[in-house]
Amino acid sequence: MNWNNEITEILKIKYPLIQAPVFGVTTADMVISASNMGCLGPLSLADISSDKAVETNR
Repeated sequence: MNWNNEITEILKIKYPLIQAPVFGVTTADMVISASNMGCLGPLSLADISSDKAVETNR
């Protein structure tokens, strides 16, 4: 199946799938796994301080 389309080209991802940043549930491991599979994996940072967010994203 051909997954290439405008979305995959703009986002530079292999599959047009986005793992949702579910507040309180998504972990860094989930984001890493989604990203390693060629998907876009965002991390919800709503429940942590700005200092912890910077540390988490390094």
